[in-house]
Amino acid sequence: MKINSKKLIYVIIVIFFILLSISSLSVIYYNFKNNKIWNKQEKELLSLLKENIDNDKIYSDLGIINIHKRNYKIASNYFNKSININPNNYDANYWLVYLEIKNGLFDNAIKRTKKMIANFPDKNELYGNLGVLYEYNNDYLNAITFLTKEKILLENDLKLNSNKYDNNYIKVTENYIKEIDNRLIEIRSKIK
Repeated sequence: MKINSKKLIYVIIVIFFILLSISSLSVIYYNFKNNKIWNKQEKELLSLLKENIDNDKIYSDLGIINIHKRNYKIASNYFNKSININPNNYDANYWLVYLEIKNGLFDNAIKRTKKMIANFPDKNELYGNLGVLYEYNNDYLNAITFLTKEKILLENDLKLNSNKYDNNYIKVTENYIKEIDNRLIEIRSKIK
């Protein structure tokens, strides 16, 4: 049986577009389903605000929900309300750093992250985030300092607590430490 190459290509293209359409529909359904969940949670939290107006955690959670819904301006307003009540709310500050980075406000993100490190010195991810921010600002010496600090905190945590963690967590953390090492090599090469 002779195969017509034009028909075969046509069939492959049609199948490709069918699969692409199915994939797109599943993404749309997934987003719709998640938005329904986020909307329900948001309504529940808003009803709690009526009972307890000055709760920084509720505002922070509302901000996180709106990040997921891609309502960034609303999220920012909720995070700021949370910080007005409790300037040390970790989640609100952390997500505001995310929004500042998203909006290209790297200097603001650096200042906020430094303040967070002062309040939460054991949060290794803050040192890594600050290192990456410095790298983007071409401040390679500070980038190296803070990424190294994150690496040391992770290594110490594994040494002290390895009996508490499962093997998957340990492997993921060890791989992340290797990624930090690679990033440090890359940054050092930029200095020379």
